[in-house]
Amino acid sequence: PDQREAARDLIDRVLTARESVSGVERTVVGLDGTERAVVLGSSPITYEDEPAGQVVLVDVTDLGGD
Repeated sequence: PDQREAARDLIDRVLTARESVSGVERTVVGLDGTERAVVLGSSPITYEDEPAGQVVLVDVTDLGGD
């Protein structure tokens, strides 16, 4: 929930400004409530003559760092 505004900004950049983004680090929450660290990238595309975005998430939770 605390990252919703940042997510809205990211969506706006991709869909409205038609910018690609990459290397964005976020935390996502699964349906079971577990938090996972992800790195994502998104590119603007056109789908059925409408602006859309293609998003790729990479789960980096188990890559450690500590």
